[in-house]
Amino acid sequence: MSSPDPSPSPSTSNTQNPHDCLPCRVTGFATFSGLGAYLLYEARIVSRAGGGNVLARRATLGAFGLGSVLLGMYRLAN
Repeated sequence: MSSPDPSPSPSTSNTQNPHDCLPCRVTGFATFSGLGAYLLYEARIVSRAGGGNVLARRATLGAFGLGSVLLGMYRLAN
């Protein structure tokens, strides 16, 4: 019997220590933070549009906006 080849496969060797370049992280930060800022802005002005259940819409937009901003910060840090 022969022993299996101990060398790592190409698909696993790239995923063990993933590091993105700084321009990639800055682009991701700008994208997520921009989306979050837009959603937070929309959450502020949704009450002017009227309609039903404004509080739920504001809370949903605010939560997704805050989550996007936090995700952008995480993207920049890691």
